[in-house]
Amino acid sequence: MSIANGARIVKESFTNMSRNRVLTITSIFTVFVTLLIIGIFGLFLLNISYNASALDELLDVKIFLIPEADVYTINALNETLNLDEKIISVEYISQEQAYEATKELFDDDMESLGLGADFLPASFVITLKDYEQVDYVVEMYRQYPSIYKVTYHKESFDFTSNYSKWIRNISGALGVVLATLAVLLISNTIRLTVHSRNEEVVIMKYIGATEARIKIPFVIEGGLIGFFGAIISFIVTGFIYVKIYNVFMNSSSDELFLTGLKIAPLQETLLMVFVGFIVLGVILGLVGSLFAIRKHLRV
Repeated sequence: MSIANGARIVKESFTNMSRNRVLTITSIFTVFVTLLIIGIFGLFLLNISYNASALDELLDVKIFLIPEADVYTINALNETLNLDEKIISVEYISQEQAYEATKELFDDDMESLGLGADFLPASFVITLKDYEQVDYVVEMYRQYPSIYKVTYHKESFDFTSNYSKWIRNISGALGVVLATLAVLLISNTIRLTVHSRNEEVVIMKYIGATEARIKIPFVIEGGLIGFFGAIISFIVTGFIYVKIYNVFMNSSSDELFLTGLKIAPLQETLLMVFVGFIVLGVILGLVGSLFAIRKHLRV
């Protein structure tokens, strides 16, 4: 196919879109809404995954020892924890290690207050194989005489995991429904275009136009509808994410710092969203146009 013929076919596709501009705009809007919803939920899940390390820490159980615990007691508990089949990793944090970490957090103010390492307890940080066994493990180790406190962020982890599960299910269901609607609308737009050009199609057939030459403009039209919907959706989604990113990065909240939560990098995320939207949008458009051609165009 020559460049001139290719340009002519693309021009023909734009002309078809202009003839049925109401349905074309409706189809573009449906693709836009579909990708916008998928994109917003997708960004949320992306940031959940990006913070996987912080969320994994919510599964950790912290066991604090009494100040009087001697080396023998610590070693015995360490051996018990390592032999426990419900635990996959054990980390011992001495009083000195806890003191140094606390000094970094408070900019060495502890020395000026005359506080030493002896006021902080030694501890173990354990990671479980199965999150559902955490209540049993916590209660079991709370009974040890050398342990004065066992902590675990159960409520935070439950809320986050359940929330992300609901978001994933809702976004998936809405995505399927809206994607189906987008395909049907694009298909209907192409069908009306085919119907309005029925006589022209017949003439092209009788003068020897190939089947591909007749169908290609309609396929390109569907792809263009998906492409324009994807571009608009990317602009809106990108604008929303940039705003959220700036608010997050400009925040001086100590709470955000202490939680260790991060936001996915701006440029890499927007590039991922752009490529994903273009691919999904064009696929929706092509599927819709091919469906219409198969059903309503006989050449």
